[in-house]
Amino acid sequence: SVTEMIAEFVGATNVTIEGLSHVGATSTPYNILSGVEEPYRSRWVEARLSAQGREFVRLMALEAPCLLLDPANDDRVPPAERRMLAAGGIQVAAICPIRSDGEVFGIVCAASKIADYFTDDLMAVLMAIADHLAPAINVALLRDQLEASYAHLERESRESLSRLADAAEARDPHTGGHLRRIRHYSVELARAVGLTEDDAQAI
Repeated sequence: SVTEMIAEFVGATNVTIEGLSHVGATSTPYNILSGVEEPYRSRWVEARLSAQGREFVRLMALEAPCLLLDPANDDRVPPAERRMLAAGGIQVAAICPIRSDGEVFGIVCAASKIADYFTDDLMAVLMAIADHLAPAINVALLRDQLEASYAHLERESRESLSRLADAAEARDPHTGGHLRRIRHYSVELARAVGLTEDDAQAI
């Protein structure tokens, strides 16, 4: 809905908000596209998330803010994307960086079918939009990192408890078996009273 609102506000054919993939990152960078129906949307996101597409986003983030004139014939744009841009009649793309503390971590890209659509004033508006997006995206990314860290910590805790049960069982088979039975019955009781699977496993 954010990309749809930006596209409507600036009068663009479509707008994307795209994240950079960082070295060593395990998560897929975000890629949100407005104004496009399936199957075009899925093909576009797939192309942008490919190795070539990610490298293109990285290069554009380094150059931004900038205009990409005639992107359907620009050799820097991956071939799969050039074909889609040509089919959509896109004549120009305006690219603005999304920054936090001086570091670029994404781009906003607005496309138009009118070659000279993006004036200096409109570029200034897009830059302001990108600046306002940065804190919200940053918070969302931090939330995702915290959730991943919490899930990792939870797995580690369960594995540690399991190792303690194994150690107890090695020393005294009755104690180890008792711990496993307690776990099994606790989970089954939690499910029986209607708790979610996550809550049952936590118990």
